[in-house]
Amino acid sequence: MSQWTVPGRILTGVVSVAVVVAALVAMSGTQRAQTLGLTQHGQVLTAQDAGAADSVAAVAVSPGTAGQVLTVGDAGLPVWRAPADPITTIGDLATGGDAGTTRLAIGADGSVLTSLGGRAQWAAAGGGGPAAGSGVYASRPGTCAIGDSYTVTSGQRVGSRYRCALTDTWELERVLAPTTVVPSLQWDAERVGELGAAAQVVAWRDERASAVLSLASNRSAAPTVGSASFGSIAPVAWGANSGSLRSIATGPTQAMPRTLIVVLASVDGSADRAWVGWGGSGGTARTFCVRTRSTGSGGTTGLSFYGVDPWGTGAMPTTTTPTVLSARYSGTQYALRQASLTGLSWSYSISATSYALGTYGTGAAAGTLSGIVVGASAWDTSSYADSPARGELYAILVYPSALSEGDEEAIGTAYAARFGP
Repeated sequence: MSQWTVPGRILTGVVSVAVVVAALVAMSGTQRAQTLGLTQHGQVLTAQDAGAADSVAAVAVSPGTAGQVLTVGDAGLPVWRAPADPITTIGDLATGGDAGTTRLAIGADGSVLTSLGGRAQWAAAGGGGPAAGSGVYASRPGTCAIGDSYTVTSGQRVGSRYRCALTDTWELERVLAPTTVVPSLQWDAERVGELGAAAQVVAWRDERASAVLSLASNRSAAPTVGSASFGSIAPVAWGANSGSLRSIATGPTQAMPRTLIVVLASVDGSADRAWVGWGGSGGTARTFCVRTRSTGSGGTTGLSFYGVDPWGTGAMPTTTTPTVLSARYSGTQYALRQASLTGLSWSYSISATSYALGTYGTGAAAGTLSGIVVGASAWDTSSYADSPARGELYAILVYPSALSEGDEEAIGTAYAARFGP
């Protein structure tokens, strides 16, 4: 049988019909299979080298198991094996190649799947969208593409997030809350510092709710962008004729618990100054106000509640070094605590004092609550119980709860880095 002269050939359903059929026609099915060397269901017959020159023998190949495929083994003979699986490592991909399905190994961290010449491949990321960077302010890139962002995570200006609005032009996008305790309102001097030195501040947007402090018409000029005499951020400066700023965003009102944090510097000690508080129309309507007092020997910080105006023992911040003041009301007690941003030695200017605010208008100060006032003691444009503010303001935070001492100190630490030299 010349068809068996090459090792590896297989006997299939039709093999030399004229010879095989004639020889086996008289045999039973079992006899015919045994004559060919087939003894098991599913076997196949192949030719194997018999050792001598041009000598082969018919050999049965045992049947494979379910799912196996008949392929050629290392000896060049048919063999049953499991299908080849190109996926060998976590993250591998199966892709079509010239020889069928092949393995594409997982790419390096940060790489992206792309194509080249009709084949899938991993490549370094690039052009896939805006870049997001972070670090200290001094490391902010000098160049940027539109949409890129950079967040300051430590040191000066910590908490500032910038966005590239035009090629190679960074703009302040937002000032993040100084700690994980998020205020309901937040004004930061860097927001208006972009106007440039000595620019008039007629509107000051907050960072949380887009509330705007707008200039009231009670003075001939607006406050201005001051000089960055302490750190890299310039404060908002009030001069002799600077008008107050007002916002209808009230935050917590009436007898609700609250905390008002103000960062002040270079306060003029020649008169009592009302700085930041909730005001209303009609006289000296101060429901909760941080203020400073001239004593002729330096001055102190204080508060206002309806008809109660407690002065404290803390020093007025008359130098360019800012002081953070935290005025809180728990619903039953008020207190004023403060610390210089250099040293951060906290002390109570006004210790916790029991006081029931009640409903607005029932105290000595009558009128309707109108909103937050900065730089004056009343909402309306004609009433001044205290002289208008004169000094520098870096930040205002409004919280709808009475903060703990630990919360206050964490804010002070964050602002010492943000506004510090």
